[in-house]
Amino acid sequence: QVSQGIHNMRSGPGTGHGLVVSIPARSNGVAVNLSSCRPADDGKSRHNWCRASWNNKSGWLSMGGLVR
Repeated sequence: QVSQGIHNMRSGPGTGHGLVVSIPARSNGVAVNLSSCRPADDGKSRHNWCRASWNNKSGWLSMGGLVR
């Protein structure tokens, strides 16, 4: 989820999964790489979640609030 310019990367596709890292809106040009996407597994999110990597961390990001 996006809150106050932070996008939380989670260990699985949904808000019920643990936090891996919080990505600031302005991440000094470090790209977020996305791959396979799917619906959340918690039944709460209306957005798809995609596997992602950022700054040597990997997890899942909600597509809500992301600009591609």
